[in-house]
Amino acid sequence: MDSRIADRDITIIDTVAGNASSGLYVLGPDRLPLTAFEPVDATMRMYADEQLVSQGTGAARLGDPLSARVQTDP
Repeated sequence: MDSRIADRDITIIDTVAGNASSGLYVLGPDRLPLTAFEPVDATMRMYADEQLVSQGTGAARLGDPLSARVQTDP
């Protein structure tokens, strides 16, 4: 498995919050500019052996996938 974090010194929360555990991504067959769709409403579905194993919308990414930030207490 590839990672952009040296020695994989991250927690599961870091991994989920920042997509930090992988150095790659998967593109679907459709390529659209951001002006052609609303990322908050976009649906992602992940299949393994033709079985749906996960799904969600852009809003699940801390409200907006384009401006999501992990907030920490001061």
